[in-house]
Amino acid sequence: MVVTEMEVYAVSGADGKKRHRPWRKCSDFSDEYIKLLTEELAPLRPPNGSDVTNFCLLLIGPISGGKSSFINAVLSAFAGKVIQKVAVGESEQGVTKRFSPYRHVSLRSVGFISKPTLAQEIHSVALVLDASTVSDLSPTIKCMINDCKRLILEKGIQLVVILTKIDKLHKDIADDLADVFKHQVVNAAVEKVSEMLGIPPNNVFPVKNYHSEVETEVAVHTFALMALRKLICMASDVLEERTNDSDDRTAGSGEVKESDTA
Repeated sequence: MVVTEMEVYAVSGADGKKRHRPWRKCSDFSDEYIKLLTEELAPLRPPNGSDVTNFCLLLIGPISGGKSSFINAVLSAFAGKVIQKVAVGESEQGVTKRFSPYRHVSLRSVGFISKPTLAQEIHSVALVLDASTVSDLSPTIKCMINDCKRLILEKGIQLVVILTKIDKLHKDIADDLADVFKHQVVNAAVEKVSEMLGIPPNNVFPVKNYHSEVETEVAVHTFALMALRKLICMASDVLEERTNDSDDRTAGSGEVKESDTA
């Protein structure tokens, strides 16, 4: 075959980048979607009959994992501007200083509540992990995390994992956060955490917290609100279940045993 001229084209997206099918479906990131999420979340309250006025959500995780930054991202989403009500920073010690460490909690501990009310209990828990360090977690940290997971589940509390700092997984992510659910490196991090903890992938939420930005970003707000919605929905389910079982709990003698909470 004699060819006088030939042109070769690669199949790609309009911007020249290869496109992948989303590994998680999500509505288009937009101000309208953020408004929809905030309007859905703002009026949510604990179930009637639970005698609980506010959801009690607990964030746990290693130092500098992004717990405080996630709270700020949620608050910013509702405020419509970048705000920082919780101190954040990057250091080996972290910047959260309000909570003091304790030794093992037992029945003899001062202030120990042997029979907490629903309002005094934790309703759902988020384990906050730095996505860029998930592959480098030491065996000790993994063991501690799984011990926490076991205790949480034993107490009938639901667990969500929030993967922060996803922009550190690949240089292209920070440039286009709207494509996060098409990036396989993010999917791989979600699957790794899911396998490590033995929880469903749809309980793992990648997020990007505010760091150097001074203007709001639609994707940052969307990630934060999606994770918060899951936490609140799980908390609501727990409260409904415990409210329905409250008669049985009240009727039982309920001998108090030593706490294994650390």
